[in-house]
Amino acid sequence: MGTGPVTRYKIYYRQEGDGEWKTEETSGSFVLLTELTDGTAYEVAISLRDRNGDYADESVPQIVTTACEDLVITDLNYTSSSKRAGNASATVTWSVEGATDSCRVLSQSLSLQLLDVLECGGVPPTVVATSKVVDVWRDSEKGRKQYRTLMANSLYNLTLSLNTQTGTYQRSILIQTVTTRPTGEPMMLKKQLRNKLSIWVFHWNKPKCSKRNGPINSYHYTVARFRPNKRNTDPVIAEHVADNKIRLRQDDERLLPNQQYVFSVRATTGAGSDDLSSPTTDIQFVPES
Repeated sequence: MGTGPVTRYKIYYRQEGDGEWKTEETSGSFVLLTELTDGTAYEVAISLRDRNGDYADESVPQIVTTACEDLVITDLNYTSSSKRAGNASATVTWSVEGATDSCRVLSQSLSLQLLDVLECGGVPPTVVATSKVVDVWRDSEKGRKQYRTLMANSLYNLTLSLNTQTGTYQRSILIQTVTTRPTGEPMMLKKQLRNKLSIWVFHWNKPKCSKRNGPINSYHYTVARFRPNKRNTDPVIAEHVADNKIRLRQDDERLLPNQQYVFSVRATTGAGSDDLSSPTTDIQFVPES
C-alpha cells in the first residue's frame, strides 16, 4: 500500500448468491473460518489495512468450495467364486456415509487393474494391465458391482471413486480371485536307500504353481501296497509333514519286507487333513528284509 506496510487483513465471506457479507479480521497471513457448511460454495474477498488504520477496497471475490469432511466410504469388501478353470468372478459391495444435501455424491465409479497372475507367477506378456473404469450407481448409499470375466487366481487393485461438487474421494482394496484348479502335484520326487542306516529317504520339490490356492502349509503322504489290478488301495501309512522330505525305516512294522509299495505325496494349503483333493506324485519302492 502507498501509505505503509499492511498491519491487518479483513476477510469478507458469504455463501454464493447470498446478499449479506460476514467478516473476520487477522494480523497474520491466514484465518480460520468456522461454522461453514460442508460442500458449499462461498465468495471470499480480502481487504488490507495500513498503519494509519485505513482499509483498501476489497479484492475481487473468489469462489471457494468447502470440503465434505463427513463423507466416508465404509464396508468396501468383495467375494470371489470360480466355476470354470481359468475364469473367476468377484462381487464388490460398499457403503457411503455422511452425504447431505450440501455434500451430495454426484456419481460413483470403480477402477479395476490387474496386478499379477498368481497361477504360476507373473503377468503373461499378452495381458495389458491397464485400469478399466466403470460407472456405478449415482447418489446411492449402498453399492454393488459384479465382475464376471476375471482371470482366476489373480491379484487386482480396485479403486472406488466418489465424485462430489467439492472433489473426488477414493478408497482402494486388493482383490485376489479364486480358482477351481487344484494345487499342483509336488515335483521331482526321488527315493534313496541308505543301506548303512537301513532308511528310505523320500525327497520332493514344491509344485510348479505353488501359489494357486494359497501358501502350502504341509504335505500329505501315503504308503500303500502296490496292486497292479487295483487303482486305489488303502494306505498303511498316511501322515502330514511340514518339510519336503521324510524318512522310513526298512524295518518299520507297518511295512512287509520284499513287498512292492507306492509312496504318494500331495501339497495341502490350509484345510489340513480335509484338503486331500489335489493331485499326487508317486514312486514305487520295495523294503528289504
